[in-house]
Amino acid sequence: MLLGDLLSVQMTRDAARLRALMRLIQRFRRIVPVFGTWVLGNAQVREVFERDTELRFGAPSDTKMKLGPFILGMDDSPQYRRQKEELRRALRSGEGGLQQVAREVCEEVAAELANELRPGREVDLLARYVDPVVTRFSSRFYGVPFDDAHGKAVGSELLDLEAGEQVLGGWLRVLGAIIVSGTPAPFGLEEVADAAAEEFLAHLKEVAAREAPPPGVIARLGQQGELEPSEIASSVGGLMLAGRTVGRSFLFMLHQLLRRPDQRDRAAGLARGGTDVERDELLGYVLEALRFQPPFAFLPRYAARATTLATGTEEETRVGANRKVLISPMAAMLDPLVFDQPDDFNPYRERELYLHYATGRHVCLGDWIANGVLTEMAVALLREPTIGSAEPGVFRYRGPIVSSYRLAGGKGAP
Repeated sequence: MLLGDLLSVQMTRDAARLRALMRLIQRFRRIVPVFGTWVLGNAQVREVFERDTELRFGAPSDTKMKLGPFILGMDDSPQYRRQKEELRRALRSGEGGLQQVAREVCEEVAAELANELRPGREVDLLARYVDPVVTRFSSRFYGVPFDDAHGKAVGSELLDLEAGEQVLGGWLRVLGAIIVSGTPAPFGLEEVADAAAEEFLAHLKEVAAREAPPPGVIARLGQQGELEPSEIASSVGGLMLAGRTVGRSFLFMLHQLLRRPDQRDRAAGLARGGTDVERDELLGYVLEALRFQPPFAFLPRYAARATTLATGTEEETRVGANRKVLISPMAAMLDPLVFDQPDDFNPYRERELYLHYATGRHVCLGDWIANGVLTEMAVALLREPTIGSAEPGVFRYRGPIVSSYRLAGGKGAP
């Protein structure tokens, strides 16, 4: 399947060509048994999501979950149900403070960036905006400080970074890179990620074992008293790594908006208004932009046993045991059988049609967290005149990993 992995990586880099290819193939087939099994139709992708016992996350040889068992890859079991319920309770009890934390962090980082946002001047938004927002939000919302119980900034023997915020951000970058990498991971990354996971888990366990951890999800899980510190560490670490996808999503969303000046201007107007109603309307622009370039154009599954997809339809396809299945949320959200005028940008579509957070038993627990953070990131940046009037930036990649997004400021307000 290495060739299939390489093809998916290369196609993901060019969203426009990938969309055109998906739309062309959908005219003939929605399940394509080439280099494994590629699932492109909306109904068929939803079927794979729903049949998570037979069609499992990842592949048998994957070693991407470096922090230990996480609910995304768990089979249904008493441990899975217990862990999922405890996480749900801890997350939802912090829902009231989510917007405040996200807004404070985004405004803080945007203010630090303000002097660099000048007409014609290039800025790497990944390094200067996205990474700091994701790291600081994760630290404050989940209650993972940049220092230990004695107030000493957390350090790393592995990463050549200043202690504290940079180290926490570095751990998240390295471990997040493993999740988006192909199989096998690029040379050397697997070993670096193993070492980063060891350091990160040690810090998470130390925080979870404190008598009075900082306010956040870890503290609430400790108060609930149902999970051991090691379970809390792997669960919160998994949630924080999933949160790295928010940064990738934001860049893809912004890029798609900037490619459509009329939509960009309307979204910037909503950001400048900034009321709760306008924020909710802006979320429609966020979700629709991500339909054209979701964070993962393809997601891997494997068949735990031989099975058949789309039984009784013209798309019926046999999948052998342990065979790899690649599903495409991007293609599913371009399917004209579900999305009227799929090539048109329409921020007022029914939101339950989107598959950004999957569906079924493994639907994302933090969909409302991601929506809240993405919205606040958009508000804080799009209301800046030089971004709200900018042209699309340029992505740089290392393998499948976005290494930078360089954007030149627009002319700003007339």
